[in-house]
Amino acid sequence: MNRHHYCWMLLAVVLLLAGCQNQSDSAARNGSSGEGNEPSEYAAVTNVARQVVEAWQNKNFDALFALTQQEVPEEIRERFQPGGEGYQEMTSEDEFRWRAVRDWDGTFPSVRVHQRMGIIIGKRQRENPDPLSVGPATEMIMVNLVREDGRWKYADMYFPDEEELEFQEYSNRNIVPSGMSKASGDEADPVNLLHVLAGAFRDKDLETIKPLVMRELLEDYQRRVAEAAENSSVDLSPDDHLSMLSSWEGGAHQDLMDWDGEILDSRMLKEAWVTIGGEGDEVYVVELLYLDGRWVFSDVLSPLKQDYEHWGQELAAQ
Repeated sequence: MNRHHYCWMLLAVVLLLAGCQNQSDSAARNGSSGEGNEPSEYAAVTNVARQVVEAWQNKNFDALFALTQQEVPEEIRERFQPGGEGYQEMTSEDEFRWRAVRDWDGTFPSVRVHQRMGIIIGKRQRENPDPLSVGPATEMIMVNLVREDGRWKYADMYFPDEEELEFQEYSNRNIVPSGMSKASGDEADPVNLLHVLAGAFRDKDLETIKPLVMRELLEDYQRRVAEAAENSSVDLSPDDHLSMLSSWEGGAHQDLMDWDGEILDSRMLKEAWVTIGGEGDEVYVVELLYLDGRWVFSDVLSPLKQDYEHWGQELAAQ
């Protein structure tokens, strides 16, 4: 092998190694593991959040609208239509959303992901359907669960009709098998949670119910109990306690007590809150939803710091 040929081989090896390093560096910057070029969840979330903020800063609302889900309620769509009230609010100095976007420093101090599930356990005719409504009078009985502290917890009851259910921001349908179910004994199983809750409500076992309820609902229940204690004329019955523990508005516990174990349908939604700033006790976050296999823009919110810290699970920067 002559010296000239050897030098070309050596150069080829150097270029090959450099190319591999560049691919590795690019994967690291994009949050990819390098295997299949699949970005990490952190990278996927922050990439969409960055596009949202930059489009909003540039008042490129066509690009911003393209980052939303394909079918959105009219009040959301109206924000992207020039001349509308919502459109003006998106760039008003009096609107926290515009200030949050305008003053973004280019970093994401925190990213949190939250999961919630809706399990339909029954349906019935509405007692007083709106006489002006042309929609169905049948309502679904849905139990809402959220992931909190690494496990599923009860959040609330919801009673949509079939049309309303289609507009709910849930993806990944039929998460749990439809049909009759039994308690599995597995604490990680959301259906098992429903069986335990239903039995505890029937037994009026408050101590079993409390650890299975999401933190915010439990705190609201405790506040209302304290308020009743301060009012000597109010004497809460066991059913009053059950009512307050089952719903923000109360009165939904009977549906859990009457559940026969049948699952009609189920939905799940994954949400992300990406921090872009804050003011006082509030955190400014871009809210994204995971729908149809991609992260889409939902809103810019301003939760309290204490609520944000307990919401979902922190994603590590990758």
